[in-house]
Amino acid sequence: MDILGILGWIVIIIVAVVVYSFMARSKNRREMERNRRDLRDGKLNDSQLKEIYRKLDSYKDDPFFAVASYGLFYKEYYQLANENYEAFKPEMLKRGLLR
Repeated sequence: MDILGILGWIVIIIVAVVVYSFMARSKNRREMERNRRDLRDGKLNDSQLKEIYRKLDSYKDDPFFAVASYGLFYKEYYQLANENYEAFKPEMLKRGLLR
C-alpha cells in the first residue's frame, strides 16, 4: 500500500468517527430529553422511573459508555447524565422507590 492509500483510509476512518459521534449524540440526547420531559409531565410509571434511574445510576460516570453513546462529545454526556440523575432522584424519593 502506498502512502496515499494509507492516508485515504485514515481520512475515511476519521470521517466515520465524526459522523458516528454526531448521530450517537443526537439519538441519545433526544432520549434523555424525552425521559426528562416525561418525568416533568408525570407520564412515567414506577417501573419506567426505576429503569431510567437505574441506568443513569449505573452509567453516569462510566467513561466507556460516555464515549460509546456520545462519541467525541463524551464530556457533554457527563453533564447531561448528572443533570438527569439529579432530576430523577427527588421523584424516586417521593415515590419511595429508593432503598
